[in-house]
Amino acid sequence: MKDNLTPRERAVYEARAKEYKAKVRGNPETKYTTSGQTFAEIDREETEKKEKQERIEREIEEKINKLQLTLSPLPIGMAGIATRTSADTHKIPYPITKDNKEEYHYENDYSKIFGKIKQFVMPGSTASEKDNKLCLPPIYTYYNKEQFHYNKDNEVLIESVLQFLCEAAAVENNFRVLPLMKLFYEIRNACTTTEQFPKISLAEAELEKDVFAYTPKIGCDFHEKYDANIYCSLSLVRRWGFLIADHCCKFLSIPLKDGFHCPVRSVKTHSLESRPSSVNNLVSSGKYKTRLCYQSNHRHLNSANLDGQVTMFPQRLSLLFGPFSASYFDAVAATGPPLLTSEQFPSLLGRKSAPMRGVFKEGNSIAAAGRGDSQKIAKTLGYGRGYALDAEKE
Repeated sequence: MKDNLTPRERAVYEARAKEYKAKVRGNPETKYTTSGQTFAEIDREETEKKEKQERIEREIEEKINKLQLTLSPLPIGMAGIATRTSADTHKIPYPITKDNKEEYHYENDYSKIFGKIKQFVMPGSTASEKDNKLCLPPIYTYYNKEQFHYNKDNEVLIESVLQFLCEAAAVENNFRVLPLMKLFYEIRNACTTTEQFPKISLAEAELEKDVFAYTPKIGCDFHEKYDANIYCSLSLVRRWGFLIADHCCKFLSIPLKDGFHCPVRSVKTHSLESRPSSVNNLVSSGKYKTRLCYQSNHRHLNSANLDGQVTMFPQRLSLLFGPFSASYFDAVAATGPPLLTSEQFPSLLGRKSAPMRGVFKEGNSIAAAGRGDSQKIAKTLGYGRGYALDAEKE
């Protein structure tokens, strides 16, 4: 047919072809990748993914509940790892034996497990599976490499578990797992304009300190019984809540309520102010006749009596004497005449370690406790996990 056209007629169609080529040239809707997708489709997917990430990072789940599940059986080849992990960390026994069969109920219906977790994340929901893809709140988590010994981040571990449960229950995985440090960073910086975290790494550092790690009676009954609260999921979630409240409530003039914003404090220490965050260091709380008690499950050190001003740093304590900068410490100080010398005070690191650091001068001595930021004293300070300060009002 083309051969039957005159040059003038052919020129009309050639002009139309050139016009069409110029129109579609560079158009992502008509350009394809080697996989058969248009560039426009890829751009839309990236935009949707970015918008989804931004949307779910803005969501905050305010209500904290608790859910307890014990899964069985384990995948083939995982029994040895599970047994060692149980002995070293959470103490939940595996496998089931005659001795623990009645005490522990292991759920093996993955549909029920999936349903319980979904109902826990979104209580009272009757939304369809399609709606839940948009409505399910995100799950925030954090992985502390000092406490646990896995090679993957916690988000990856949780995503893997949820994916396994969804596949076993033959349902679509609509759960969203996000880093807690991002949530903490955004919330804290939204509460203040003068003392913001300049970098997200500071939020991660505060989470890594885990200053409430050895707080009693915030975990489940099982982990309380076996002294394994530090590995208890309920304890972890509450510690995260206490940390965020400690950092944020002060900027919003919200008083800390025992058991909600902070651990329940004892009668002796109730009048003292808890400030584990590194922002409010060495806050004076009045004159007390104090007894500094250094206690843990593994070590008991001598006590000392000091008169002076004291602030409290609960559950986690090591001690140095000396006029160090306040920014090195998290929150405990006592000022007064020195009653101990470096020879009288035992080193927390043993006899072969370097002597306690400090300068002792009459009327100018400072006892400081907490975790340190200085590399020179970080080991000494960091060793004191699990120690507590006991103070009585004068």
